[in-house]
Amino acid sequence: MILAAVTGRAPAYATDRDANTDLFRAAAILLVLAHHLAPYLQLPGLAGGIVHWLHELGLYGVDVFFVLSGWLIGGLYWKEHEKTGGVHIGRFWVRRWFRTLPPYAVWLLISFAGQAVILGATFNWQYLVFLQNYMPEIPWFSVSWSLCIEEHFYLLLPLLMLLILRLPVSAVWALLAPTLISPVARLMISPEEVVAAYSRDFGYVRSATHLRFEGLAIGVLLAYIYRRDGDLWGRVSRLCRWLALPGLLVFLTIPLWNVYLVYYAGYTAVSLICACLLVALLTCRPLKLARWRATYWVALTSYSLYLTHTIIIRGYVEVMNREALNLWLETPALLALCFIAGYLGYLLIEKPAIKWRDRVCPKHF
Repeated sequence: MILAAVTGRAPAYATDRDANTDLFRAAAILLVLAHHLAPYLQLPGLAGGIVHWLHELGLYGVDVFFVLSGWLIGGLYWKEHEKTGGVHIGRFWVRRWFRTLPPYAVWLLISFAGQAVILGATFNWQYLVFLQNYMPEIPWFSVSWSLCIEEHFYLLLPLLMLLILRLPVSAVWALLAPTLISPVARLMISPEEVVAAYSRDFGYVRSATHLRFEGLAIGVLLAYIYRRDGDLWGRVSRLCRWLALPGLLVFLTIPLWNVYLVYYAGYTAVSLICACLLVALLTCRPLKLARWRATYWVALTSYSLYLTHTIIIRGYVEVMNREALNLWLETPALLALCFIAGYLGYLLIEKPAIKWRDRVCPKHF
């Protein structure tokens, strides 16, 4: 099935909208993969410059995921609210946890086992309650920082919506407020702290939930507008289609920005650009690339691929004591292992968990 995934079109049951959404999701995970693999490709001249650019650009793959996750989770929330007149908060949480926690738990244990055996790492309790993104430096399994943000957001979203829907103002205006929290919070981080954060291992200043969740909030806002305000959605979608290409060009230049511009404005800029690109994709015919079977399978397995790829890449580098990878032998082999692990993670962990969720806690709308 993995070999069959590299050619042809996506299965017939993937809808047109799903096809373009899958393309967006696949692009996000490929950016993340490029970010973590590129440092080990030490190439000369122009090739080295391109690899460095991919490394810097790939840092924002997670922001692409955030906007998409906000759109999807917001869509589920507003769809249930529209059909039933409210949202069963407990069911909402349980269904999300069935989707996210089983893969996280398995790969967390595998990551820790590897770190303990190879590097003598000790276990940190923060990983059990999704607070490792508030550590000054995340000691291992660093990709889990984004899961912390999403889990915090899943917890707060239905409670926040209960409040927002009771405010004597338009829900659109009320939903704008959460999109501003992270940009404002980052202004409270001093330039000295920013420079220090970019010179050490990834941690609090770059990963704390309150500093990085605007993409999720923007996605939820878009989902509300789509489900509840058709006229405004029409205006927003037209604007996003006009801004999508210029925004993409700006996105490609972000590796050239200095650290201050990136930190204080770049994350928000990327989130807004991703929002424009997502809306443009949602409101156009499916692109040919979106219908490739490879796109479908990369998107389908993206969560497991996200959780596993650094375990494989860094595990190999540590065990083999490698500072640089062979471009034509080791790199393709590692990429193949990453995709195989992602597929197996989906098949053996994600898919059974989703089926179990649908039996234990089925949708009621």
